[in-house]
Amino acid sequence: MSHTKRSVYLALLPFAILNVVSWRPVLPLPSGRPSAHKHHIAVARGEWRRAVASWYGAECYGNRTADGTLYGPDTWCLAHKSLPLGTIVEIRYKGRTVRVPVKDRGPYVPGREFDLSAAVARALGFSGVQTIEWRLAR
Repeated sequence: MSHTKRSVYLALLPFAILNVVSWRPVLPLPSGRPSAHKHHIAVARGEWRRAVASWYGAECYGNRTADGTLYGPDTWCLAHKSLPLGTIVEIRYKGRTVRVPVKDRGPYVPGREFDLSAAVARALGFSGVQTIEWRLAR
């Protein structure tokens, strides 16, 4: 190692040590669950909104959702990128309304806000990619 590189490393060493000493873990949200994302949707409870949704089925059976639930054909859940896990969301589609917990993360396709489980999609008569109405449950 050249003398110049060694001098630079020694000059930066105190900053590296200070950074390690001052490190602290991310604090959990008040609910006790750590946030998967920094940004959360600000929406008043009870206020209906429109969003594009899709559903996920057999290709995901046997996998675990973000909260650890084993995903299968009768799993009652939905995926959202930033709503806290466990949040209850009301979904309305073609006159049918269901209450569903957020248990997974996604969808990771631009323009889509929710992924519905196969069970939720069946209950709503939902298929493909559609516009739904949703709100946070009261």
